[in-house]
Amino acid sequence: GDVTVTVFDRAPELKPQIGGGVQLNSGAAVLARLGLGDELRRVGQPVTRVRARNANRESLLDLDLADAIRSDPRARASGAVAADGQVMAFTVMRDQLQSSLAAMVPDDSLCFGRQLVRARPIANGIEAEFADGTCAQLDLLIGADGISSVVREEIVNAAAAGGVAAPFFDAAAPGYTGIRIR
Repeated sequence: GDVTVTVFDRAPELKPQIGGGVQLNSGAAVLARLGLGDELRRVGQPVTRVRARNANRESLLDLDLADAIRSDPRARASGAVAADGQVMAFTVMRDQLQSSLAAMVPDDSLCFGRQLVRARPIANGIEAEFADGTCAQLDLLIGADGISSVVREEIVNAAAAGGVAAPFFDAAAPGYTGIRIR
């Protein structure tokens, strides 16, 4: 059935030409499953290799990312390799990614100036509290709130307090989403 989506963003508006590039590996596969595969191919640059050097230009890492992803037996099933064989790993400018995502939802689904400060489980879902004092009752909360994630912190706190963060999760086991470099 239909799903109503509301996107809350702490920024006051979408601002073109603000922000740097974003590298999407497993995230590109997820976005492709949501219908953005062709758009990523249009606006993104394929990532095929990762190289790192020290200040003396000596090689620290040279990874053929495309080959590493293709050689993983789980890659095609996860969407990391598309049906046509293209590896779903791209760099894309942040503003272009935001514009592409925003174009997928109705304008009235975008709520700007809403910085999440707390998320807590309630009887039928999650209550999200924002810095402006407003709250929203949600069936599902997906945290895409960056390195200082409020959503992640709430899950960690719930796990520490009760040993379980179950109100924030469903029973689904995590699946393969891409290559991890350690």
